[in-house]
Amino acid sequence: MLEIIAIKVSLANDMIDQRNEEDGRRRMPAKLLRQQSRVKDFTPSRTAKPTYPWTTTLMVFGLFLALYSFFSVSWWTLVLPVTLLRVLFVLCFTGPAIGLVWPRARMGMEHLEWLFFNMLAVGPWSLCLFLWVNYALHGPVKYSDHPVGQVRNTTTRQNRTGATYTRSSPTVHFELADGYLAEYPWALSTWSEFVHGYSDTLRVGVAEGCFGVEVVVDKEQR
Repeated sequence: MLEIIAIKVSLANDMIDQRNEEDGRRRMPAKLLRQQSRVKDFTPSRTAKPTYPWTTTLMVFGLFLALYSFFSVSWWTLVLPVTLLRVLFVLCFTGPAIGLVWPRARMGMEHLEWLFFNMLAVGPWSLCLFLWVNYALHGPVKYSDHPVGQVRNTTTRQNRTGATYTRSSPTVHFELADGYLAEYPWALSTWSEFVHGYSDTLRVGVAEGCFGVEVVVDKEQR
């Protein structure tokens, strides 16, 4: 008997709760009612935007590759620094321009993601691979001897009081007396760890790369 009474009380409470909920829905504004129904009916989309973890990896390694190439193969390639910057600019921003005209070329990436991917991955990787392949697959080396005019292995700096001072530089720059390769400021530079003493003559070995760009292959003091 007690169980029957408890069941009846429970059913009555459920009916009261249902009636209160219906009354609340009637009083609720139509805008809030639509929002509540959307939340209840929400189901995760099966066609979610795919993620590309390899793009982040390429961008990170692209930064390191660009820094390493700047202090190595870009010095040995006989191309003006301004020209290299222009080529890098074109490589970095050609992809975003194509993505604006042809959205399918972005491989599902957003505009900003596609921009950073081209600036940090496509541009640096393309230019660095071009420089390294051109340097590695060069032709026969042509050697020539040139008198050394000046050797610079110090830098001049200025402190807060305005006084100037000199300090040793991690790089050594050779300036030849006959002006050979003077238009390429870093072509005859090297790290100070590789220089053991100085002489009056510098033998320079130049070769033509596989892409037709000349490179400095060897520098030897005689």
